[in-house]
Amino acid sequence: MKTYLVCWLLLILSTACHQDDFCCVDPNNEIIDSWILFERGWSPGSGYNIDPVSADPPQTMEIRSNGRFTSNIQGLEKYQYFAIIQDQQWEVLALFENRPPENPQLDKLEHSYIIEFQENGTVRLYFRFCIEGCHLGLRKLN
Repeated sequence: MKTYLVCWLLLILSTACHQDDFCCVDPNNEIIDSWILFERGWSPGSGYNIDPVSADPPQTMEIRSNGRFTSNIQGLEKYQYFAIIQDQQWEVLALFENRPPENPQLDKLEHSYIIEFQENGTVRLYFRFCIEGCHLGLRKLN
């Protein structure tokens, strides 16, 4: 009887833990980490400006291997999930308020960025529909 009870509890716990995992996230993807915003890039229509972002207070995002997303960066606070979607030539970071479908469609994304890793270890998240190449520049928090 004791063995039966232990097996039953393990089954319940494993099911509960599994429900928070997101099936389509590669836990080895470089974007899985904690990041701090240090720059914003934008264009007024001619040229390209890169403005530094103060580290006080820190504006951060955490991208976890279970598909969960948290951030205090203005405009990103409401997103709780993410997916990495391969476009023709880019990886796209898609953000979702609610648990996303198993195969999110690129043309139906509400909020997404093109991911570009830099040689210095930082990452640029380019706004997908900003013709001038607007971006958020992030570096690892640790």
